[in-house]
Amino acid sequence: MPLNYNDPEHIKPLRRAFTVARCQAAYRGELWDLTWNQWLKLWLANDNYRFKGRGALDLALVRKDYRLTWTLKNVQIEQRHQHLSRTAMNKMADKAVANPLD
Repeated sequence: MPLNYNDPEHIKPLRRAFTVARCQAAYRGELWDLTWNQWLKLWLANDNYRFKGRGALDLALVRKDYRLTWTLKNVQIEQRHQHLSRTAMNKMADKAVANPLD
């Protein structure tokens, strides 16, 4: 069923997901500089919102560089397993730099 922008029941879950994402970033101490309209445009492109989820093949909004702010230039939508693999590699690289003798 296509998304109906005039029906609050269609937009409500997306609005909640935006609010949860913004609050989770704040909880983790990450800066968030995405507006509702920017966030929504990302998720509506190619019907990405239909594949949003928590499974390995589901889509997630992620930061390209996890050390930077959540901005339009630093986010992308990708499958969760891709993001988790990259995050693990980044954490290992950060640990190697911090503790070169370990």
